[in-house]
Amino acid sequence: MKGNILFYSQMLVIIFFIQSCNEINETEKKKIFRNKYVPNKNISFHRNMNDGLKIIDSISEFRDVFTFQLNTTLNNKAEFSFIENFEPQIVNYNLESNKFKKIGQIGESNKEYLDPYQLYFNGIEYVFSDLQDRSIKKITESDADLFKRNINFTNFGITNELLIYHDEIGTDANPNDDSFFIELNLLTNKLNKINLTDAKNLDTYKYKSIALEGKVIQDEKYIANVPYKSSLISIYDIANRKMGKPIHTIDKTGIAKVELISFGNQTSFKTTPQEFINLDACLYDKKIYILSNIKQDESEYYIDVYQIEENSYHYSYKIKSISGGNPPSLIYITNGNLIVLFEDLQLQIFKMNNLK
Repeated sequence: MKGNILFYSQMLVIIFFIQSCNEINETEKKKIFRNKYVPNKNISFHRNMNDGLKIIDSISEFRDVFTFQLNTTLNNKAEFSFIENFEPQIVNYNLESNKFKKIGQIGESNKEYLDPYQLYFNGIEYVFSDLQDRSIKKITESDADLFKRNINFTNFGITNELLIYHDEIGTDANPNDDSFFIELNLLTNKLNKINLTDAKNLDTYKYKSIALEGKVIQDEKYIANVPYKSSLISIYDIANRKMGKPIHTIDKTGIAKVELISFGNQTSFKTTPQEFINLDACLYDKKIYILSNIKQDESEYYIDVYQIEENSYHYSYKIKSISGGNPPSLIYITNGNLIVLFEDLQLQIFKMNNLK
């Protein structure tokens, strides 16, 4: 009898152990990621981890970069360009020779600039917005041109015929207006408005253009708007000249809430969440790579990868903060290499293996 009781007790322990393991596995699959500035602080979702990152180089005390160039290419490029943060200088950097080359200089002529904000480089042309004189300029090895005057935008994408930019809304605008991509034909100077938020159940959201403010990114095939504080990613197909289906980031934080705040004669916008959800992004090989600010602890960050044609989340890379907690701030991809700049200006270069 004692033997039977002992046998049954052992069986119950084994069954309980198996159930506990299953519960742990289910918990592991559905982790809680936190960002204290997100209204829903406990965001539960699963990341499919890709461990195919291998560090191949590290550069200490890199330049203080404001933004990397837009045009992420599949070509074997040993160079990329960027805008420096405090000194308004456009710089080309060669990965193989470790040499920096200044492009243009500070000033008011066509080959000069005062406050470059966004940079597009396709290997030949440096096209950028200059906030100081509200223009877009173009510099090549042998020429320079004031490309477009009196712009009312900062971020843009560019093709042979079109400028694509996300509209910017003023405080006197209708708060219930939708958000748009503006398609400016460079040959005819005609404008075409492409609605980004129509029929997407966003009627209750005000100041949608402010809610979707972020970084416009581009490669040879796509132009995308990645909001800093919202989860709706808009995709423009360059070849077909039309919008593709939007992509929602896996954190499902939704659309930022925006309200107009008045202080006497002064007005400003208040956005919730206050802090960025998406820190940076780039395009590569029909995928969007987004440096997310939604994480489990302060020492780790994730680059979430989305397939554009399948309109779906694919997998994530984990990036550890370095040098006493310095987080990653900017990312860029060229020739299968992921370039990550950290806040302490250390630049790490990873080989992306296990590309699927």
